[in-house]
Amino acid sequence: MSKNLTIKTLFFIFTILIFSGCEPDVPKDHYSLKECQEELLEATDYAEDGGIDRIVVIKKERKMYLYKNGTIQQTIPVSLGKNPVGQKEQKGD
Repeated sequence: MSKNLTIKTLFFIFTILIFSGCEPDVPKDHYSLKECQEELLEATDYAEDGGIDRIVVIKKERKMYLYKNGTIQQTIPVSLGKNPVGQKEQKGD
């Protein structure tokens, strides 16, 4: 084999190795963008005259309570992700 062919072969192998690792692995405990979009499209908007003055989320119950003048106006189920159990691990999780 000629020196020129060996260099081209090594360059080709090196290029393949670099580009084969470019796409990061997506953790299995995260929603895909499509799943998030579908969930948002199924959600109902809450718009009532006078608005809400307090929002309380009880994570254990997976519910959000909307209050106005101290009384519950609506209870809404909330999604906490695919793995909502356990302590927080980092800011934003």
